[in-house]
Amino acid sequence: MQVGRGAGRHVIVATRASLDQAAPKHGALESAVTQLQRGATLTMESLLERLVASSYERVAQVTTRGQFAVRGGIVDLYSWQAPMPFRAEFFGDQIESLREFDIDTQTSVRDLKSVDILLDQGALDGSGQVRDYVQRDHLVIDVEPDMEGGPPATTGSPELPPPHIKISEGWIETGPEDFSGAFQDCEVGEFAVGDLALAEAKRAQFVERLQQWRGNNAKIVIYFQTEGEIERFREIMAGAIDGIAGPASGGQPLPQQNVATSAETSRRDGATQPLEASGCPPSLKGVDFVEGTLARGFCFPATNLVILSAAELFGRFAAHPRRRLRRAERHRAQIDFSELNDGDLVVHLEHGIGRFLGLDKFAVGQAPRLPSADGTGSATPNAFGVALQQQGQPQEVLVLEFADEAKLYVPLEQAYLVSRYVGAGKKSPPLSSLGDGRWTRAKIKAAASIFDYAGKMLAVQAQRETHPGYAFAPDTKWQAEFEHSFPFRETPDQMKAIIDTKIDMERPRPMDRLICGDVGFGKTEVAVRAAFKAVMDGKQVAVLAPTTVLAQQHFEVFRQRMLDYPVRIEMLSRFRSQSEQKKVLRLLREGGVDIVIGTHRLISGDVLFKDLGVVVIDEEQRFGVLHKEKFKELFKLVDVLTLSATPIPRTLYLSLVGVKDMSAIETPPLNRLPVETVVSAYDERLIRAAIDRELERQGQVFFLHNRVATIERVRDRIVDLCPSARVEIGHGQMDDDELEGVMARFIAGKTDVLVCTTIIESGLDIPNANTIIIDRADQFGLADLYQLRGRVGRAEHKAYAYLLLPREMMTVGAARKRISAIKQYSSLGAGFRIAMRDLEIRGAGSILGTAQSGHIIAIGFDLYCQLLKQAVTQLKGKKPRFRLDVDLKLDFVAANEAEFVATPNFAVGEAGSFPYKIPAFIPIAYVSDPSLRIRAYRDVAEVTTHEQLRRLGRDWRDRFGPFPAAVDNLFGLIEIKLAAAKAGISRVEVRDRKLLLTRRGDFILVAGKFPRLVGAKIEQHLGEILELIKKL
Repeated sequence: MQVGRGAGRHVIVATRASLDQAAPKHGALESAVTQLQRGATLTMESLLERLVASSYERVAQVTTRGQFAVRGGIVDLYSWQAPMPFRAEFFGDQIESLREFDIDTQTSVRDLKSVDILLDQGALDGSGQVRDYVQRDHLVIDVEPDMEGGPPATTGSPELPPPHIKISEGWIETGPEDFSGAFQDCEVGEFAVGDLALAEAKRAQFVERLQQWRGNNAKIVIYFQTEGEIERFREIMAGAIDGIAGPASGGQPLPQQNVATSAETSRRDGATQPLEASGCPPSLKGVDFVEGTLARGFCFPATNLVILSAAELFGRFAAHPRRRLRRAERHRAQIDFSELNDGDLVVHLEHGIGRFLGLDKFAVGQAPRLPSADGTGSATPNAFGVALQQQGQPQEVLVLEFADEAKLYVPLEQAYLVSRYVGAGKKSPPLSSLGDGRWTRAKIKAAASIFDYAGKMLAVQAQRETHPGYAFAPDTKWQAEFEHSFPFRETPDQMKAIIDTKIDMERPRPMDRLICGDVGFGKTEVAVRAAFKAVMDGKQVAVLAPTTVLAQQHFEVFRQRMLDYPVRIEMLSRFRSQSEQKKVLRLLREGGVDIVIGTHRLISGDVLFKDLGVVVIDEEQRFGVLHKEKFKELFKLVDVLTLSATPIPRTLYLSLVGVKDMSAIETPPLNRLPVETVVSAYDERLIRAAIDRELERQGQVFFLHNRVATIERVRDRIVDLCPSARVEIGHGQMDDDELEGVMARFIAGKTDVLVCTTIIESGLDIPNANTIIIDRADQFGLADLYQLRGRVGRAEHKAYAYLLLPREMMTVGAARKRISAIKQYSSLGAGFRIAMRDLEIRGAGSILGTAQSGHIIAIGFDLYCQLLKQAVTQLKGKKPRFRLDVDLKLDFVAANEAEFVATPNFAVGEAGSFPYKIPAFIPIAYVSDPSLRIRAYRDVAEVTTHEQLRRLGRDWRDRFGPFPAAVDNLFGLIEIKLAAAKAGISRVEVRDRKLLLTRRGDFILVAGKFPRLVGAKIEQHLGEILELIKKL
């Protein structure tokens, strides 16, 4: 886009083939793009009008391209062409700030000076080519590998405009020096590579080489991803080398240009510029720092130019720009109210199971009355059972229906008491009756059973903790060399998973870690590195896969990665003859095999290891219950690493409550695109078109038909539809050798369409297969469909998944609901949410076992999980604290808009009564969308520390703008709760300016009296209360 608009000067590095790639038609972007600049004058209304006219969709929260959201003076926008969305904050008619923000957290990640908005999506139609952007006045340098040595020659070219310089590829030296890891122990921004040793020798060598280049008058440029990296690099250089201090002036700066290497360039506020090198040590004199992304450095002797990459200096591959490490606590299995629809079942913490009827507004004093036990009616209570007594002011409430059509009106600020009901059975549970005591008894009974269940789980965990395990040695030089040979760049999440796994292995207790990550996100590489580390320490490794085909593929991957090292890898599966299996078994007993890969055959009684150290279990959810029990029995005292793309919810949840260690890989590999999912009735025209389109781009197709009895008939029909396609069948009832041959031919690209059963489901990696057609998709569970769809989309090409249903099932039933969820979660890294949705639809009882299913039906999965977490915390000897258990009753505070009437700011009357109340709530004008407001109240209710409160305040100011007085006061109430909880106070009440504090059932007196609030203005009283409590 920058080249098309002629903004700045550019150096574009590209292959000849890439010049022929499709691109927007030259000139189309100029009229289709508008630019916003920080500080520019623009009315927010005019911007919104242009967005609506350009077919952008207004939503409550931006989640995908083509959407915008408005909150007060803030506009969030995800432009059609942008890699990330941005946030524009207006002050009057001026753009006060521009910020990029993260879709997952909805918080800003960096400031911008300007942004481009594409107002015509049609401009991206790809009707042009990249070469159209090369103008007559552009300098084109052609690097040709077949040229003989000699000086560069300037010639004309019929394809590209002159001057056209041709040079030999040999004149460019890739990788000027091996300085990788010279600073590898140093933290860069938010990502640290771990506790690895300093490489002082390389660091000194680096400084010496810099001096040699400078002595030859070389132009030296170092690329850093962020300014933070540059500052950290300066600090390290100044502190690590003796005698380095003082400022230095740089050499001639590079012209403003954007240096592109493949698809990795990151830009910051327009064209990349050399950064000021002032304050650098003398060793960096003459070195230019440039902000951008470069994976590898290189030398160009013809122009005396040296380019270095910070990614190499810091001993890591370049992390993805602007991506943040995902934290496990961000993936709570919680359904937001934004997903709650009218008619859904919910659980009210105090009143039981009800039906959500939606949001409504009532003049609270006139709200409908609940029927009492005698049928005469009684005052409508709020969620705390307190009568609502305002007159005529509308209050926003959640309307819940219980048994006998009784209704409960829950104020929005108490929405945290309500959660979505997810049960264990196919039938809906009966609605609870208000006030009959059954709900309380059900909670008590469930809590007792859950406590016993948690005790048994923790006993297993404690056994692993108390048994001594093997503490692996720190990484060897071979380990570093092996990891450096990885042909791809580790994502931040992947690197953190690797570090977590190594830390566990080096501890003197058995490891039990779960690696969660979408298909193709790099879980296997974590296992490969853990296995190599174990082998380097003289231990054996077992890798278990649920299917023979997947075991074969793992065998090939492990063998290929360790080809250059003295590691013996063997496989035990039905693809091996009896004599081969006997040989492998003998070598395992004797220690002659380092890594063995196989199916459940590995847990047979005749498989004995000489010194087993690590077990890797891939796709654990695909193994049967008996196999899982055997895993627990056999592998209690060895390190266990479990890999799963859609973990069974029990595994997922136990990981989150701390019974099982977990690492999450949610960052997709570079250039990975989401799979486009199409749900359709069975249509042979659609099938033919889908296969033809894939074959036209030299790809391959999976056609999944899960009935062996009719699979040949389906194969024949595919041949009729696509006569030129090479079609084969693959299923689990075939002869071993025959199936192996079918899969080998498909992987080798000798088959175009594979008509198969779910034997392809678990972990197969065939990058060239980018279309999957699933017949009778209604017969699969949600997790199964998710896994099957993950078989495609592993390359950089757009992938397609067609889910075919019988026509009569297109509009009704759980199958349609299941498939709608697949479409809803088409984004990459959606495995966590898929697992929760699958739990909801299939029912939770089978996950936690029949003994617990009755309690899940009775109280719902969400409350069940809360009680389970509480039990685990108590059994670990800690005090569970999920919310601040402090009751606030301040008679001068309005907790919602119904209670608040704006009043001039005057002094408190002498009699002690308050003439008006101060607001302490989230105004509709501040967060206008009800679902976001509910989420905000839930977030406030979950705050238990000052740090959480500070972080929440920072996020809200970023997303919604400066705090109004009502939100400031709301945060003031939380500060009081935090202080009270620290002081052991359970209730804070203000009555006629008297402060009544309760601790362990007794009032707290000061000098024999109740403390009094003496401030002249009501607004001062929150601060007074806080200071009084802090002094206790």
